[in-house]
Amino acid sequence: MSDVPLKDYIERILDERGAQHKAHWDSSEKALDAATAAMNARLETMNEFRAQILEERSNYLRRDQLDPTLVRLKLLEEEVSEFSGRFWMLAFLIPTAVAVIISLVVWLGRHLLGG
Repeated sequence: MSDVPLKDYIERILDERGAQHKAHWDSSEKALDAATAAMNARLETMNEFRAQILEERSNYLRRDQLDPTLVRLKLLEEEVSEFSGRFWMLAFLIPTAVAVIISLVVWLGRHLLGG
């Protein structure tokens, strides 16, 4: 008779331990499921960000496309600079030439007509 109560006691302890273990296991699974869901959401956000970067990168101008444009831009800058220099030279020479011609006409007028 003493074996039956000991057996019942051990079975009851094992059942309690089993229930505790199952509760612990269930809560661990829930925590793991929550962490997995959070990680999947984060990875999805990262994938969207990566896709956005790749899409934006396709809009960038590549170096091999830019180099000929820079060369042409440099030539245009040189031409504009050259034209600007010519303009300022003419802006100086034309009034000077007009002043010289007027001075010459006045001088000739005084010496030929007035003299």
